Amino acid sequence: MWLGFDELEGERNSIFLILGKALRLCQNYEMNFDSIMQIIQLEEGIKRGAIIRFRDEQWDATITKVSKWMLGTNVKELEKLGSISDRTIRKLTDGKEARNEIVHEGALMLRRSIRTGFLDENEGGYFRKAIESVAIADNVVAGWMWEVNEKERSFMSDGKYVERITNWIFSQNE
Repeated sequence: MWLGFDELEGERNSIFLILGKALRLCQNYEMNFDSIMQIIQLEEGIKRGAIIRFRDEQWDATITKVSKWMLGTNVKELEKLGSISDRTIRKLTDGKEARNEIVHEGALMLRRSIRTGFLDENEGGYFRKAIESVAIADNVVAGWMWEVNEKERSFMSDGKYVERITNWIFSQNE
């Protein structure tokens, strides 16, 4: 069946705002994680002596290689380092799985809400749980990015970040 555009007008568009914000969170998680992995892989290359100077061929090859990694590969490569706690790896894995659900199934997860224009309690709860998992994972890697850039410990707790993200995503729909 074709997509019924006329069925998706008016108030129902507010559900698509939720989806759009959720997708932006997912992208933020991916971008932060990619940046962290590029930094780690460059550092590893420098330590091994494979990267000799800034922007040499091996530098560029490392950036290109890591840029193609998906979240699952990022988690596995990070886990191989052995210096990241199991708890943190679990947060990143849960975030990856929730991100995949949102990106690949988001509109299906909210299909009843899209039809009615109101956030369905059951769908909204399930979707919110996925948002929270991605937010926790994003907070981990965003915190690492903060520490790299600002040279100080991250100040954002998982709970506070989840609260800020969920308020932002669901603000006009509850």
